[in-house]
Amino acid sequence: MHRTQLFIPDNIHKILKQEAKENGVTLSAYVRRILEEHVLHETRGHTEKGIQTLMRMIEGEDKP
Repeated sequence: MHRTQLFIPDNIHKILKQEAKENGVTLSAYVRRILEEHVLHETRGHTEKGIQTLMRMIEGEDKP
C-alpha cells in the first residue's frame, strides 16, 4: 500500500467522516473503499451513493 496525502475541502471531509462513522470504519478505510470500488471494479453501483454525494458537495448542492 502506498501512502498519499490529499487536500479535501472541509465540507466534503465532514461528510466523508460521517459516512465512515455510519459504516463503522475509519475515514482512511472508507475513502480507500470508495476509490477501490470505483477504480478497480467493473460494477460501480456500490460506490454510486458516495460519488453522488461528493459531486453534490463539489457543486454546492449539499451542505452538512
